[in-house]
Amino acid sequence: MKGVPGQLIETPMLEWAWEFCTPNVLCATFGAFLLFTCIRQTKSPKIIREIARLSFGMYLMHMFFLAPIAAAIVGGDNAIPLLPVRIAIPTIALLTYVCSAIATKIISYLPGNKWGSSEKWSDR
Repeated sequence: MKGVPGQLIETPMLEWAWEFCTPNVLCATFGAFLLFTCIRQTKSPKIIREIARLSFGMYLMHMFFLAPIAAAIVGGDNAIPLLPVRIAIPTIALLTYVCSAIATKIISYLPGNKWGSSEKWSDR
């Protein structure tokens, strides 16, 4: 949505679907719990374990990647991005996720890194 100078946009009306006390959020939460109850696998795949191990570092550094990637995808005009919004938002999210994961993995190889070694917590 492009803002027009002098016209008031009522934000609560635009963001009603994202409020926590709405049926949309209830249904999405219920669906997510149902999805995870269907998993019968006892051991997760290696890639999932690795991403889980790196997730805190990814969370801490994702903002370093988000702004430059969004600026490159948007191309200077928020109202008219280079890509359509339905493609731009998932692209920005995916690129930020991948860059954060790669950077965190590289940092995990630094000596003395508590989370970089393959030791188990019980080995310490």
